[in-house]
Amino acid sequence: MSLSSKSSHMATGPDPFPAESLLLRLNFQPETSKHPKPFPMEVATVSYVLGVAAIFLFYMLGKISNSLWFKPKKMEKLLKYQGLKD
Repeated sequence: MSLSSKSSHMATGPDPFPAESLLLRLNFQPETSKHPKPFPMEVATVSYVLGVAAIFLFYMLGKISNSLWFKPKKMEKLLKYQGLKD
């Protein structure tokens, strides 16, 4: 069996995807949405900004809780250990 006989057999055989080939022959273009999806770059930018904002928020919460709660508690514990506070 030669290569030319295989290709001629494939060209004349039944089309495995008749609807797809019909759409290709008619030059079918799918209808585009009126609301385009956001580009991946926009999604990446928003994710980056939200990530940086979250890190900054946790940093500030740590600073505030340290100055308002943990530092006074540590000071109270040290003063109690030295006998200056009952």
